[in-house]
Amino acid sequence: MSRIQVLVVDDSAFMRKALRDLLTTKEIEVIDTARDGREALVKIRDLEPDVVTMDIAMPGMDGLKALTQIMAEKPTPVLMLSAMDKKHADIVIRSLELGAIDFVSKPSGAISIDIRDIRDEMISKIKMAAKILIPQKKIRYRPKRTRGDKEVVTIASSAGGPAALTRLLPELPEDLDAAILVAQHMPPTFTSSLAERLSTKSKIVVKEAKNGMPVEKGTAMIGAGGKHMTINSDMRVELIEKGNHYNVSPSADLLMKSAASIYGEGVLGVVLTGMGHDGSAGAIAIKMGGGSVIAQDETTCLVYGMPKAARDTGCVDEEIPLPYIANTIVRYCNG
Repeated sequence: MSRIQVLVVDDSAFMRKALRDLLTTKEIEVIDTARDGREALVKIRDLEPDVVTMDIAMPGMDGLKALTQIMAEKPTPVLMLSAMDKKHADIVIRSLELGAIDFVSKPSGAISIDIRDIRDEMISKIKMAAKILIPQKKIRYRPKRTRGDKEVVTIASSAGGPAALTRLLPELPEDLDAAILVAQHMPPTFTSSLAERLSTKSKIVVKEAKNGMPVEKGTAMIGAGGKHMTINSDMRVELIEKGNHYNVSPSADLLMKSAASIYGEGVLGVVLTGMGHDGSAGAIAIKMGGGSVIAQDETTCLVYGMPKAARDTGCVDEEIPLPYIANTIVRYCNG
């Protein structure tokens, strides 16, 4: 089996060498490096790498401008590297909207032990990115007849999710007759930036979830990174610390199970693009409670892991192309 061909783009000579050494394995080969966006574009055309790792903050053509041109000229899976502060979080969210596959939080210190801390995450995400085919197939969809009686919509979302949510939430009407709760896998800081960007684009209210917030119709709450989001018996949000049982956060399974226990048949579960199987146990809980479950279809998923895992449980009522999911939510909630 051929190794995954990776181009590393970073303005720091130290980081270029460190990442080359870090990522070179039996399965991955760093075929070259680039110092900025312009050099990266030339090498992408010449070398046709399977995956690009792209620093965001670079002189000349920065990562965001380079990403825009890559997606316009030669769509290639791009993994962004960024610092963890609020300023960079906003830019990361923008990069995900523009087509970046995912991101890795870059160590702030230029010491090898810090670089090694992100090795497993980078390798895992590069392997995922190498499987992605960015061009999408033609979309065909015929909606089913449904009852418009859902009170709460729980959304599971991971890799590719920010772009999917940016397409989905702004299409929901302000008179949506249900509350939306989103479990998007992201670290702290980034979920608040995602909520703020979605809020500026959407007709419904969008906010990052805080402990004790009421579950309200026409409002979407994004689970806070680094914590799990559940609904308690008072129909309020309860945030709990990430435990060992759920290895991703916020956990969609935990959110969906709690919603099913409180709202029963009034729950609509939605499983969007993402790697892994989070949301599949939640789909089972929702169906056992009498609710409904839909999943993003394979043709429009960046990563068809989570929707496929949910489908394989036998609990998914419909698989739906992303452009039709907002209308489908309205159909299940408003009739």
